[in-house]
Amino acid sequence: MGKKGSSGIKTHSVHTDNCNFASKVKLRADAVASLPYVNVLDCFAGENRIWKEIPHNDYYGIEKEAGKGTNLNADNLRVIKSLDLSRFNVIDLDSYGTPIDQILALYDNETLQKGTIIFYTCITGVISGPNKRIVDMFNMYNMMRKARTLVNNQIHRVFYGFLYKMGVRKIVEFTDNSKKTFQKKYGYFIV
Repeated sequence: MGKKGSSGIKTHSVHTDNCNFASKVKLRADAVASLPYVNVLDCFAGENRIWKEIPHNDYYGIEKEAGKGTNLNADNLRVIKSLDLSRFNVIDLDSYGTPIDQILALYDNETLQKGTIIFYTCITGVISGPNKRIVDMFNMYNMMRKARTLVNNQIHRVFYGFLYKMGVRKIVEFTDNSKKTFQKKYGYFIV
């Protein structure tokens, strides 16, 4: 179910596969429309629904949870580190949070090609904390200790700083503000 927080109130983390489905499909279709071919590495593949809607030449799905779709059931971080990424010009990182570790693993893999489109999700909220590597990268320990909920609610701004440090200068995204407790941003950038 949920676990009790320090206030004694149960907190829940509800994961909804393919939330904002139509918008996610449109974002991807628009991004790949001018590519001569579309070879997709889907690192949080789920049931493979999104990429069934978009014409592509090749598709390789990775899903940690067994029984979802026709995927390699594995930890995507381990696969990203060992995979020849030059086979793919589209990498999908639509996760339940913010895929900092996966983006870092992609950039650490020397086979990542310039021009690759990377899709991401950035979910922020009062009770969701930042990725430890971002806290390290921006030395946010004092801020986290003094104003954790304020920082948690603004992680998308830190995420943009992270992308900038990685060399990203342009992103395309849309925002889902339908929930009052958190904000979801879905977007992409080109390596």
